[in-house]
Amino acid sequence: MNITILTAAISGLVTGIVVSVLNYFLNKRKTDVEITKLKAETEKLIKETQNLSKKIDEGLSANKPVTHFESSKASNFDIVGVNAKNWDSNQNKEIGEKAGGDFSFTNGMININRTNMNGRFQIKIVGFTTDNGTVDFIKKDVTAGTVRKIHVSLEAKIIGGSHNLDVIFKKAEGNTWITHKTIQINNTNWATFDIYVRLSNEDFVLRIDDKDIEKAPSSLQIRNLKIIETF
Repeated sequence: MNITILTAAISGLVTGIVVSVLNYFLNKRKTDVEITKLKAETEKLIKETQNLSKKIDEGLSANKPVTHFESSKASNFDIVGVNAKNWDSNQNKEIGEKAGGDFSFTNGMININRTNMNGRFQIKIVGFTTDNGTVDFIKKDVTAGTVRKIHVSLEAKIIGGSHNLDVIFKKAEGNTWITHKTIQINNTNWATFDIYVRLSNEDFVLRIDDKDIEKAPSSLQIRNLKIIETF
């Protein structure tokens, strides 16, 4: 074989191998860069998707009703009973005799026993639920608007004569009433009662007064008491 031809053939083969090797490394480098870029874009997309999901969850959570109190989950430390006189708004003072009787709280049920027809027997809620435990008032919601929508639901019945319940919303500080709703309980079987009010966005407490009873002795039972805020 002619040496010149053989040399040319070997040279061509070597050149081809070198070109192939160079192309491989160049293409590999290009592919590595593309993979790195694709990985970065994927991670960015995942992060954006997670942020969007979080915002959606927060938005949905913000619109969920909040239960501030539920008697079925409350303890004896969350409710206080007070024998009180009637309140005269014209004279701006208490009048008459105090309500006679007592109350008990067992298995989520409030039982008020009245021994006279005087005054008001007050049920004060002092344990409202928060994410950080319980507090003695419902705090202002800094994330809400100027109006709060509160739903109070309860089941009640009487033994021995009708009772009137005054559901009172008061400012957390002082003795200022915000609003109140009165319901008459004259059923001897369990019945459900619902109260809906709109309040200004401020700290408040809730109290239930048993008043204007038909006869004594008599008793009133309350269960499934819930205070719920809707948005």
